Amino acid sequence: SEDGSYTQLALICPPGPRGTGYSKEILDMMCQQNGFVASRSSTTHRLSEEGRRANCFWAEQTNVVTVTLEITECEEGATSSDQCQLTPNYNALGGCNIDDTLVIHCTANNMEISSLQVLANPDGSRGGMISGPKYRTNHGTVVATLTNLETGDSHYSLVRASESEDSQLQKIAAAICADLGYRSGTYFAQKEMSPTARVSCGFVKEQGIETYVSEFSCPAKVSDVIKSCAYMVSEEPWDLEEAMAVKCAGKRGPQPSRD
Repeated sequence: SEDGSYTQLALICPPGPRGTGYSKEILDMMCQQNGFVASRSSTTHRLSEEGRRANCFWAEQTNVVTVTLEITECEEGATSSDQCQLTPNYNALGGCNIDDTLVIHCTANNMEISSLQVLANPDGSRGGMISGPKYRTNHGTVVATLTNLETGDSHYSLVRASESEDSQLQKIAAAICADLGYRSGTYFAQKEMSPTARVSCGFVKEQGIETYVSEFSCPAKVSDVIKSCAYMVSEEPWDLEEAMAVKCAGKRGPQPSRD
């Protein structure tokens, strides 16, 4: 410009290793400034999946630089960097390589999965704590706990298998089962499971489950579905028979118990 100022694209060097160092509030602000609801996770370019980060060709063509960015004194509930104190340092001692710059996973959902369980009610029970040992199993319906990012309120939801690719669902099944302590996991549609290896329609109604999660998109290797996969949440009517179920095998510890 006439006053000698100019715009320079820069990739951010996070304060900590592997994309850490910024608070959840700061990561949320970065996402909200770009039209998203909140952040879900952060990593670096080297560790991020292809297609979810800036590539070398783009970086070379745009002559992008790296910058150490100190972010402090943000207003409460800040949704823009204008509401924070930013201190860039383009010549920081030991400034980072592009491989170590920040990548954030943002979400457009105001509902976020906070936990995933595998449940069944073979004896016909419908009430009580949904997360208690009475319903937990290694062969049943996948039930997600959704948390509203704005209010903090939580409710239960199912996963709609018919609206995600088989490869994505298989990765999710393996990750869920691994988190429960099993060596492997296979996904099924609810209708493929026996009545004793899934939750019933009456259970779903009794527990007030009205939403479903679908359209999963996960990286090649999934260790944490909640942090690494993108998905959509919907309240449109749908058939319970399309719900996702899994069968976990190879328990590393004691089998889940029932009351």
